[in-house]
Amino acid sequence: MAEKKVTEKSSASLNGESDLEGKMIIDSTGATVGKCKAVEIDEKGQIGLVFEVEINGKTVVPVKTIPYSAIGKITDVIELRTPLNIKIAHSAAELKGETTIKADKKEQSKPKEEIVIKSATEEVEKEKIKELEIKDSSEDHPLEVSVNETETKVETPQADPTEQLSKALEGLHETEEETEETKELEVTTQPKEEEKGEKFTLPLVNQLMEGLEESIKKLDKLFNLLSNGTPEEKIETIKALTSLAELSPELGLSLLPKMMQLSDEQHQEVRLAVAQELQVLAEKQPQLFSGYFLEIFENIYDEPIEAIREHLIKILYNIAMKKPEIASEGLEQFFEEVMVGKRVPEVPAKVIHDATLKVVSGNFQLARIAIKVRLKFIAKGGKLASRCAEELEDYNATLIGLAIIESFTFEEAEKLVNSSIFKKLGPIFVEVIQKMISAYKEGSLKQLIEVVDTKIEIPTTVIERFYEIKINKALEGIKNIPIDILLNNKIITSEEAEQIIYRLIVQKKINAAITMNNGKTFITSLDEVINGTKKEQQKSTATKEKAKSTKKTTTRKSTTKKTSPSTSKTKTQKSTTEKKTTETKKQKEQESKRTKTSE
Repeated sequence: MAEKKVTEKSSASLNGESDLEGKMIIDSTGATVGKCKAVEIDEKGQIGLVFEVEINGKTVVPVKTIPYSAIGKITDVIELRTPLNIKIAHSAAELKGETTIKADKKEQSKPKEEIVIKSATEEVEKEKIKELEIKDSSEDHPLEVSVNETETKVETPQADPTEQLSKALEGLHETEEETEETKELEVTTQPKEEEKGEKFTLPLVNQLMEGLEESIKKLDKLFNLLSNGTPEEKIETIKALTSLAELSPELGLSLLPKMMQLSDEQHQEVRLAVAQELQVLAEKQPQLFSGYFLEIFENIYDEPIEAIREHLIKILYNIAMKKPEIASEGLEQFFEEVMVGKRVPEVPAKVIHDATLKVVSGNFQLARIAIKVRLKFIAKGGKLASRCAEELEDYNATLIGLAIIESFTFEEAEKLVNSSIFKKLGPIFVEVIQKMISAYKEGSLKQLIEVVDTKIEIPTTVIERFYEIKINKALEGIKNIPIDILLNNKIITSEEAEQIIYRLIVQKKINAAITMNNGKTFITSLDEVINGTKKEQQKSTATKEKAKSTKKTTTRKSTTKKTSPSTSKTKTQKSTTEKKTTETKKQKEQESKRTKTSE
């Protein structure tokens, strides 16, 4: 058979380091297979080795190539990962009677519970030669060249060694193709007695492990390229691994640290590819970025290329929108370190401000953190105070007001808003914030709602501060407040309001206790509760002492004159009338104050 013409050849090595032509090919047992002649890429894009081998004194170039998947490693020689058994037939008849390498795919309509490799015992008896046994694609591919020395010579036409070698290699290709198409091995259950031949079983775990081992080896090569490849290889590897990470979050956890290491890559094309693929992961799996948010934030400040910086900003924006708990962790301290120059000291303030604003603008929680840090520096004064006041002009006025209420007491807030540095924000800003501080002073959520933008959610911490001020002010004039009048508002539910009140009492932020009277719940001043308890104890003690003295003394007849019934009755009526008048006045005063508290 004529040698096959190679339509497309390459002298490049499969590992990108050495030339393959002229290298000896050996199998996994160390047996020599032949010499590599060229690398061929077929119409399907599959890579194979064209090689030559000497058989029966004749140099043969098989029609079939050695597939890429059969190559284990390449050093001074090309080593196959499996052995390959090749039987040299001496006649065309032997060649035709050669053992079937694998059951034809069409014959797999038989029950899939088993894999059976038929024995060639009958053929051995007839032909009196040993038959070739090539195991299934799931097993190693034997690669031995052996000739039956005891075979009786027969006067028959000599078989074409090129044809028989190509036929053996064809089995190797069929094995590879079927493995790719089916990707499964069936496990034998109960073998049938009537079936003859040798039977093999393969546990399912082993089957899965074989596939995994091969995949892990390939992944290791990809990760190696990611670290040590050329810029072009790194870019292609980043894209390939990201597409796999979309299917497997576990792989994404391993990929992310490797990609973050490339943030300092000198080639901006690699950094751009990293930013683009990280953006893909952030959109679909933002939970992977736990612990990396601040690192990416710092990379944004350091990145000199605007296009790359914009991709990094979008990454953090997506994480902040979908997983704010990841974004907010440690963010306040991070901003403080950036402001004082502990981080990115060489980066201009404008770059830091613009990047920060783009990241936090879509999330009120993160924006409040950025504002709170700047408010701290304004309150302290110094060289950073003016810079922070200028930067706050780009934030929402009501967000600034909420951050002030959240971070400062009323006295501190009033002092801050009236400072000369703060007034640099402009009259409109200051006016809005001063209205919010006035509502803060009264503890009036109603006034606060009138000022705050309806799109902005008022934080629970701000609501707690308002309840704290409102209840403390109310208890200054009256002894107790029905809890019901504090539960109705437009911001939170009555259940949430009740929880806030209980929390304030437990934390002792209000000097009160919960009491019950006639089936109703009251917030009662703690002083009143203590005084009431003392009075009851004193009354109980006095009653006991009086009872004891009554028992000890003897009863004597009174010698004094009896008071006339009419005089005694008149005094009693006057006393009762005075008590009722006093109680009525007190009730009216308490009802008036309760009405103001509910507002």
